[in-house]
Amino acid sequence: MSAAASTLPGAAGAPHVVAREEEPAPRVGATVAAVATPCAPIALNEVLGEYGPMLARIAATYEADPMRREELVQEIVLAVWRSLERFEGRSSVRTFVARIAHNRGVSHVGREIRRPQTVDEGDGPAHSAAGPAQDPVQQVNAEQTYERLVSAVGQLPLGPRQVVSLALEGFDHREIADALGISVNNVGVRLNRARRALREELES
Repeated sequence: MSAAASTLPGAAGAPHVVAREEEPAPRVGATVAAVATPCAPIALNEVLGEYGPMLARIAATYEADPMRREELVQEIVLAVWRSLERFEGRSSVRTFVARIAHNRGVSHVGREIRRPQTVDEGDGPAHSAAGPAQDPVQQVNAEQTYERLVSAVGQLPLGPRQVVSLALEGFDHREIADALGISVNNVGVRLNRARRALREELES
């Protein structure tokens, strides 16, 4: 089986992963081979090409430290790779991989809570702005607004943080409910609470 190279766009220093028939799991630092199921053939490199930036942004809502965030991204990629063979088409691929990313994020937060705390001088969530050249003042203002939003989202309790991160990715209420395993009404309640908290934080 031939291997196709793949990267995880949108995440600085994102992992390369390899999957070969004789290996049970992908290894960071190599390439990605196609992973398919009889009912819904899906290649991991295609999934990462389409949804890699989204997975990186979801990881950023769970971990602000750049090094630990990269570790979380790699965990998410590995979990996606292992889960593709179980994909049955009951939801969209986007919802499927977002659910995996959030599950790994929750597990990561649980481990971090138990980890002995140290004082970090780390950076905030990474953000790379790409596109046409902007006026320097507008670019600075936009970046500052983005950083404030990401920081404010990161301060939300876990439940509201999850729904906001998916809403910012363009998920509707039903898709968010499917990804998180909660009711549509619960999504609305969490979003309303999150919006109020974010508004207060950003206006302060």
